[in-house]
Amino acid sequence: PTEPLSLDCQPTCGNGGIDPGEECDDGNLIDGDGCSATCQLDTPTVLLENLIQQVLALNLQQGIENSLDVKIDAAIQALDDLNANDDVAACNALQASINAVAAQSGNQIAEADANTLIAAVQEIMVALGCA
Repeated sequence: PTEPLSLDCQPTCGNGGIDPGEECDDGNLIDGDGCSATCQLDTPTVLLENLIQQVLALNLQQGIENSLDVKIDAAIQALDDLNANDDVAACNALQASINAVAAQSGNQIAEADANTLIAAVQEIMVALGCA
């Protein structure tokens, strides 16, 4: 005997298609990659915190790591500023981090790692609407 055919028409987060109630669906259930495990867009602050973890995971020379952390923290502080929610200051801090990574690319930061960091920062800048 054959089993009855079952069609599941429920929206499924993580299937790669944007279903009703989803802001995004990148085909996985991983938080911090731009689209959360609940298929909602990650906030810029979540993306920045994830970027800090990426920097730490590279085990860069202490001075370079500290310099990048300071720039990323400045962006987080600008976004968390209750008085202004200063996206312009956050964008400037993020551009400074791109400049710092680019300056060390192929030197103190492997080129592939630098490209990954720059792409992550650019994604955050797009989310913020940086010019």
